[in-house]
Amino acid sequence: MSLFFLVPIVNTIAIAFGHPLPGPALRIDTRARDLFPDHPYIRAQDEFASVFGGSSIVVIAVTVEDGTIFTPETLGAIDEITRELDGSGFDGHVEARDEMRRGLEADAAYSAAEIRSALDRAYPRYPVNHDQVSSLTHHSTRVFRVLPDGAIEQDMLVQRLPETQAEADSLRDAVRRDSPFTFGRLVANDEAGALVSAGFVTNRLNSREAYTAVFDHVQGIKRSWEERMPGLRIHVSGDPILRGWIIRYTTQILLSVTATVLVVFVLLWLYFRRWHGVVIPMIAAAATAIWGLGFTGWMGIPFDPLILVIPMIITGRAVSHTVQMAERFFEDYEVMLPRYGDPEVARVEAAASAMGELIVPGTLGIITDVAGLLVIMVTSISQMQNLAIFGSFWVLSIIASVEILHPVLICYLPPPKRHDHYVPGFMIRLTRFIGDVTTHRRWKYVIGGGTLATLLGCTYLTLSRSTIGISEPGTPLLRADHEFNIATREIAAEFGGIDSLVIYADGDRSNSATDAKPIKTMERLERALARDTELGSSTSVVPFLRELWRVNHYGDPKWYFVPDDTSAVRAMIFQLQQNGPPGFLRPYMSDDGRKANITFFYPDHRGDRVARVTSLAESFIAQNPLGEIDIRLREDHASPDAAIFDAERLKQFAYYMLGPLLPDRHHTLEIRVRREDGAYVDVPPTLRHEATLPDWLDEFREGAQQAYWREREALDDPKSFPWPEALSDWSNDDVGQWWDSEDYGIRAVEVGKSHLIVEDTKAVGTLPRYQPTNSWTRGVRFVMAGGSMGVIAAINEEVERCHVANISLIFLVIFTLHAITYRSLPSGMIILLQIATATMVSLAYMAVRGIGLNINTLPVQSVGVGIGVDYAIYIVDRIRQEVRRAGDVDEGIRRAIRTTGLAVCFTATTVAAAIFLWVFSDLRFQAEMAYLLVILMALNMLGAIIVVPAFYSIVRPKVATSLLEGNTNASVGAACGDASRKP
Repeated sequence: MSLFFLVPIVNTIAIAFGHPLPGPALRIDTRARDLFPDHPYIRAQDEFASVFGGSSIVVIAVTVEDGTIFTPETLGAIDEITRELDGSGFDGHVEARDEMRRGLEADAAYSAAEIRSALDRAYPRYPVNHDQVSSLTHHSTRVFRVLPDGAIEQDMLVQRLPETQAEADSLRDAVRRDSPFTFGRLVANDEAGALVSAGFVTNRLNSREAYTAVFDHVQGIKRSWEERMPGLRIHVSGDPILRGWIIRYTTQILLSVTATVLVVFVLLWLYFRRWHGVVIPMIAAAATAIWGLGFTGWMGIPFDPLILVIPMIITGRAVSHTVQMAERFFEDYEVMLPRYGDPEVARVEAAASAMGELIVPGTLGIITDVAGLLVIMVTSISQMQNLAIFGSFWVLSIIASVEILHPVLICYLPPPKRHDHYVPGFMIRLTRFIGDVTTHRRWKYVIGGGTLATLLGCTYLTLSRSTIGISEPGTPLLRADHEFNIATREIAAEFGGIDSLVIYADGDRSNSATDAKPIKTMERLERALARDTELGSSTSVVPFLRELWRVNHYGDPKWYFVPDDTSAVRAMIFQLQQNGPPGFLRPYMSDDGRKANITFFYPDHRGDRVARVTSLAESFIAQNPLGEIDIRLREDHASPDAAIFDAERLKQFAYYMLGPLLPDRHHTLEIRVRREDGAYVDVPPTLRHEATLPDWLDEFREGAQQAYWREREALDDPKSFPWPEALSDWSNDDVGQWWDSEDYGIRAVEVGKSHLIVEDTKAVGTLPRYQPTNSWTRGVRFVMAGGSMGVIAAINEEVERCHVANISLIFLVIFTLHAITYRSLPSGMIILLQIATATMVSLAYMAVRGIGLNINTLPVQSVGVGIGVDYAIYIVDRIRQEVRRAGDVDEGIRRAIRTTGLAVCFTATTVAAAIFLWVFSDLRFQAEMAYLLVILMALNMLGAIIVVPAFYSIVRPKVATSLLEGNTNASVGAACGDASRKP
């Protein structure tokens, strides 16, 4: 079996040396879409990505140390940087790529998708969206002029680069006078900086190589221009650049992991001082890693650099379990050797005894860890689901690599030469002191009361001060003084920020978004967010229309607004489209005038800011409907005043906790029709159980499936296809409700409980189409939300839900498995209390330190919760055994602390000491997680050897006291137990 899992590892090594072998391999990779949850914002972004691009933006701030940017040299640099960011100078290895393509196409073994993937990895493309490039000198930056004959002319702001200072000063005047939104966005208010930005196709940023290609090209631009013009400073930011930095630190992360492993085994030697205590844990950890890595390779799951910490934690769990086994073996060997006199016999008997004594707590701890990882599956984020899959298998392999392999290896290795078991003297004294305190008639109640007070206090801190998402500007992944964070702060201060929220205007026909009403509503939305939020700047077609309307009225400032007359608005849009270069308005409006957008820029994407902005935007959209008919398919929810144990309220809670794992919940089709007075009336749909299926449904279904395959085949990347796979072949039995109107020319059908398909029968040549946002409007509707803040808002909502669900489910799993295994509810509650206290203290620490709960901290926190349960389970099981031998609960507790407590202390301090090396990492995230994990290990260690024993002494659960009843061999067992301990 190990050979099977070794194949991907061997192939990875072969690939590193340039000789790939057939079969799977390991990959450290990052994909933008793997971080996206199943959320309406993400579906909306996918729907409009082909029109307006995605959320992956790279921003370059060009600043000068002295003077302004309005010099011929600086303006020339800005223009050249714009061209380079747009792809000029990027080496795409076109000839080599074409040659490789021809070779792969000649081999019939490769599919088109496999060929494209191989080409992109070997010779990655530069996936810039040319319609999303902007800067002061770019052709999309326009100005308006009134000619002597009264005609309106709009042209490029920079038609020809200035060659003299006088021409540069003239351009400066033109920028101040004519450009609608140049100042504060493309040019800094102090005129000492200019902003150059470009959007990238998110779905093509699908590998480490793609991110590296973009990162290297942009960083090359920065280095080149700072060397060529010493007075020029280049600041670079944006998500693709951040990902590039993370990838660059991958080697450092791997070195940290390697150093951590080495430190662990050095500490093992210092503790055990026998090769049995070092070699066997090394083999067990290696076997666990081989199984885990091999499984990941066979499953084709990539390792994101930021989750490499998780396999390290899992391997640490393997070391923890094997240390428990080694400690128990040496403890039993110390007793067995004098008893049998033969080292060979004593070795086998001690191995069998250790395995028999630890099989129950070890297996329970492993199964609990597996269940704790599997509950991460409640998220809809692909990366987290992959982590749950490979992480749970990795932990499960510990059963084979530790509980089975460890005793077998003991039997094959020579028996220890010395039978006495070395234990540091200070640890003996410490554990004896802890045993005396936790069973003291007064101090155990102090410990119990302090634990409860700590739990309550930290829960309050967590609830009152925790934040979802990041809690400060920049990225928490890198240190505050990192050049990326410095660049982000500079751009936010001078240009209003790079974090964007995009709100789409979606019409049902051509030119519907060019009507005055949606344009005026966009203008009011811009003013509302500028008034109620810390808006940096915004871009849309609105400033162009305001400026053109003002110029139409001889530059009079009082005419700087959008007129109410639709014909005037459409005339101006037509003028902009005709007089400008091709694609001039594409960043803001589709060529057919059916779709538009407005983009809001903010200084940062702190969690509270994202939540406030999206909430205000959604509220504005809800209060300002535009469509004549509004159709929505909404998930059912319980009534706000429903009782706690109402069936619908309980179902809603279940879907909140386990949504992605449950079948789709029933949705209700809602139709609203606007009356002449502007008010909306509800129109009920037709329900399946109330009527027969309509005659037009067969034709509707065939048209929808035809649309499915037509749109799928038109896409290069199937992952960005918004239609669910279930709609490729559905039947009439999947229909639950529908609505059709000949007067309005609309047919709307709910398919499979949660999918909305709509056909506009008044439109010529159209097919029924799936609505990714589960909404459709006759007229224009505003759709949330794209841009980086739209993605972050979706992720933050999912993280908040998953964090509550994960912690709650892990607690439930721990309590249930422990209570069932030991048939004791009080014992289960004691374990739960200890784990809950440690978890809340760690969350309170994060809250006080300002570490927000985000997609990167979620798996670490979830996995970390399971760290302490192993310690506690081993302590509880040893208490049971020692109570039987000692004949007294308190004495059994003291003995358990002096024995298993030693192993717990050593395991926790060993792994914590090794992980502490990460605090020196250049990655702030790695350092912060090191602090968090060290705290979690320390808390769970102290909880296992102090809190659990104290409550066992107070509560005396039946799982411990029942062993005293009818135990006729108590005195003999106690004597054997005493003989196995050092005085």
